[in-house]
Amino acid sequence: MSSDPPAYEPPGPEITGGESTSRAVPEGNNGGDTFKDEPAAGEYSDEGDPVKWNFSPTTIIILVILNLLAAGALGYLIWYAVDQATNTPAPTPSPTIATPSPSMAPSRSFRPSLTPSVSSFPSILPSDMPSIDSTPAPTTSNQPTPIASSSPTFGPFTCSLCGEGNTMSTTNLSGEISFGSRVTRTCQELLDDQNNGDILEEQCIELYDDILATCGCDSTATIGARDDAGITAIIQAAGIDTTGTNEASALTDLLSATTDTYFASEKATMTDPQVVERYIMILAHKQLKLQSLLSSELPFEVCFWQTAFTCEYGRVTWVYFDGVFEVATGTPAFPVDLFRLEASRITVVNYSLASTIPASIPQTDLLTNLELYANSLTGTLPDALFELRSLTTLDLSNNGLSGNIGDKTKIKQLIRLDNLDLGNNAFTGTMPTCELSTTPATFISDCASEVTCTCCSSCADTTTGTV
Repeated sequence: MSSDPPAYEPPGPEITGGESTSRAVPEGNNGGDTFKDEPAAGEYSDEGDPVKWNFSPTTIIILVILNLLAAGALGYLIWYAVDQATNTPAPTPSPTIATPSPSMAPSRSFRPSLTPSVSSFPSILPSDMPSIDSTPAPTTSNQPTPIASSSPTFGPFTCSLCGEGNTMSTTNLSGEISFGSRVTRTCQELLDDQNNGDILEEQCIELYDDILATCGCDSTATIGARDDAGITAIIQAAGIDTTGTNEASALTDLLSATTDTYFASEKATMTDPQVVERYIMILAHKQLKLQSLLSSELPFEVCFWQTAFTCEYGRVTWVYFDGVFEVATGTPAFPVDLFRLEASRITVVNYSLASTIPASIPQTDLLTNLELYANSLTGTLPDALFELRSLTTLDLSNNGLSGNIGDKTKIKQLIRLDNLDLGNNAFTGTMPTCELSTTPATFISDCASEVTCTCCSSCADTTTGTV
């Protein structure tokens, strides 16, 4: 007799030694207490198919989004790396620099290279006159940075309206030249602009035809009066008294065709400021008793002199006298007329001046660095010194200066100072500069025992000469 096979029932737990070999899992997703047995992953179910992992739709969407984000981030990183590799310029090696400091004078084999834009040169001609569009070389500090060079770099151009070797005629100085409908200049005014160096190169070229037609040119005349009386008048007009011993000697050397051979050959085309500059440099050599050095320098343009440390547009911008290198052959005097130069830096160090700082100092807005250390200077600080309001560096250390520094309240006018060294002198009192909201980053004084200075960065030792 046949009978129906029994209905399939999942195998119950196999109890071996009291332990089940099957896995009990919750039935459904309802969190109830009903369990069923489920084959382990990789085993076969009753239908003979491997067990598969089941993900809810929400989980799948999240995984897709994460994959897309990862792919996008990877693509961006690859693009950024390629962009940097193709657009970043190769690094340029920096030149070796040598910067003078109070403890180490600059080597004479180092001179700065300044390449200013010609378009930045001052001009009083109309702005619509053509000018050169050039880009100045980048700079790294507010002072010149010497680099290896055998000679200074200076501007190659000085305007001569009538061309090299020719000068404007004086017969029609009242003639007028118009620039568009706005500005009219007389021949005399243009001649003054030329002599003052206020005309740019392309402006000078453009003016040539008008100058020739209106003013006239003379191949034998000189720029202004260039006889001895005229040259003397130019120097005196700059505020210089030429009657003193050193002053008269400097003027004699300048005017002597056998002593200053360069000036004798070039004076007809030199501007008035260039004449004054050459005289002042000669006078400084006389005052510092450097006659032998002067004799070797006179045959050349000032910018090739050893003491003209840097030049720009053929004008001295940093004058450097160091008694270690340029040794005086007598008792030197304070070269106060150096302040009349259009220089941004004046360095006169290591001379036994044994004098006071003059009470009257020619004022200039161009001077930013003044270094007068180790000169045996005596007396008090003159108020005129504190009128040099463009100063960023003032070094008067290692002298014999004295007085109550607290009385020198005008020192607070030097608000641009970043480096101030008054150490190793004989000052007393309380430093007034500390009352300012900002003080020099480097500020050295005799604050250990003689001067009260709460804002000094270092105190100098007046016995050993060290900080």
